[in-house]
Amino acid sequence: MKRVFANILISLFSLLILTQCDDDITKTAPYIPTEFLKAAPESLYIENKVIKLSTYMWVDMMPSTDPNPKRDYLVITYIETSDSTEFPSSVDADYVYIVYNNEVTSSDLKYDEFYQDDFRIVKRAATEPKWGISINPDVVVRITYKGKKYLLQAKNQVIGAVY
Repeated sequence: MKRVFANILISLFSLLILTQCDDDITKTAPYIPTEFLKAAPESLYIENKVIKLSTYMWVDMMPSTDPNPKRDYLVITYIETSDSTEFPSSVDADYVYIVYNNEVTSSDLKYDEFYQDDFRIVKRAATEPKWGISINPDVVVRITYKGKKYLLQAKNQVIGAVY
């Protein structure tokens, strides 16, 4: 009887813990709590350079014959030095988080056919649409530098539509 009671108690405790979680870690892998994303700085000082983030985001709204066209958020990130001097070669970016109110969507960042300058890294990502267009979410990029990870934020970035 004690064993049955203990199993029921453990099950109830586990269920209670799972229902109390505010952030769903399956939505943002690698998971970073929303409050940390919102508190990310808008510039980093690395190797005597000020590094900032800007973005270009859109949703492809072109008419399609597909009854369920894929309408992902597409984002191009520009991580660059503020004075257009040479970018530190040991800095990279690997993940992007789009934060709107207390919700997050995220994706891996990838190099693309975009022109790469000496003063910036240009990467792209596609992530699930959650809120529509003509909104101004914050965008946070995870920066890697000498084995450590940092967050860099650009606030009030527009998600537009391409027709």
